[in-house]
Amino acid sequence: MAAAVAVPRLVPELDTAARPSRLRALVAGAPIEGVAIAGALGPRIPAYEWMWKWRHVRLQITGDDLLAAGVPAGPEVGRRLAVALDQRLDGEIGEDRESELAAALGDGPT
Repeated sequence: MAAAVAVPRLVPELDTAARPSRLRALVAGAPIEGVAIAGALGPRIPAYEWMWKWRHVRLQITGDDLLAAGVPAGPEVGRRLAVALDQRLDGEIGEDRESELAAALGDGPT
């Protein structure tokens, strides 16, 4: 059901995702089946790239790393991890822990 609900929204929006981080935001909460169906009905390349390339990207750092660096527990930890993930997806930072931590702490590219 969730996939069927997501498809009408995803079909016109997939083509607007100029960056992998934007694509991540668009498909957030949508089941992979919904992305696949939207790609079959509309823009195939963004759906394909999400399913086979971008959705598997993970950070090497965790919330524990941010807590150890002095970030207070709470929603800020998740927000900072999301910033680092977006920068990683967009190729703005390297794939190493140091780059990810710098981005999450605000010391990397913005």
